[in-house]
Amino acid sequence: MRTAIMMGLACALAGLPALALAAGFDCGKARTATERAICADAATGALDAALAARWREALARSRYPAELKTDQLQWLAERNQCRDDAACLRRSYTRRLAELAPAAVEGVFDWSGEWTRIGGHSSPSALSIERLDADRYRIGLDASAGANMGGYSGDAQLDGDTLRLQGGDDSDPDCRMLLRRVHRQIELEQSQGHCGAGAGVHYAGRYIADAGGGAAPVWNLLNLGIVATPAHDKALRDLLGQDDYAALVARIDLGSALADEDGFGATVGDYAVRGIANNTRGLLMQTGDGRLWVALLDFDSQGKSEVRYYSNVPGWTGKLPRTAVAWLESIRGSVPLRMMSEPDYR
Repeated sequence: MRTAIMMGLACALAGLPALALAAGFDCGKARTATERAICADAATGALDAALAARWREALARSRYPAELKTDQLQWLAERNQCRDDAACLRRSYTRRLAELAPAAVEGVFDWSGEWTRIGGHSSPSALSIERLDADRYRIGLDASAGANMGGYSGDAQLDGDTLRLQGGDDSDPDCRMLLRRVHRQIELEQSQGHCGAGAGVHYAGRYIADAGGGAAPVWNLLNLGIVATPAHDKALRDLLGQDDYAALVARIDLGSALADEDGFGATVGDYAVRGIANNTRGLLMQTGDGRLWVALLDFDSQGKSEVRYYSNVPGWTGKLPRTAVAWLESIRGSVPLRMMSEPDYR
């Protein structure tokens, strides 16, 4: 549902100077749509430069350099599927930086232990593996997607560099999973069954050992591809403050584009947390020149619903644009509105 929103971001990026920015390769030799997109966007170029340095360090630290090289080639192929979508590229680079963190690649592989999935910011998954005998392991999984949860456990059989789980607990006896060793990490494929997962919840993806604490990505509106530039991201941080900036990031789970009913030339996104969308929504209106209008449906300090409204645009700090009025009217029931950018509310 984010396609239209990401197209809006692409339009905003198109208005920026197409300079040879600080990518990890010579932008003068960019040939593919992906390479040109990396060089045209400062934020993505910076991620590429960071990854180039991280890659060299990971290769030096890894005990499985040949496998790591193969994995990097596979990631590059996946990255290239983003083509010129800057938001897709930023998310791909952010995940890969975590996968190549020193603690995520160094050391000797051992199935047993606690593992964490490197995935989207709203879909964490934890994997626990315990060795039972020479070729049999106990698998435990806990995952979520927004507010929806999932959990599964079962025994897996070792087959070379692969663990095969067929059936497990009574929640889904048809569950099938394949866990493959990928250098120092695990790639989990969920091939059959819901495996005890709620709506939108799955377990597939890349897992790193919990010994690599701190390797998990720190998501923000810039690397999620919601805002075009670091300056826009800073403007939102300054406008919302730490807590409500984090609240907006948390809502980048479900999303759809809305029409700009005010003619501001704004990209408009309506966001919510999966599973509790009726209580946790967010509206973000942004223009290429940095004008912002934000509304958050959330709970107040007493646990009651309210909408907090912010704007950095003179004349709009104390009143809602038509787009926000329509969004507010779509919320079920009557909720108090707080004008957070007005001095009396601070």
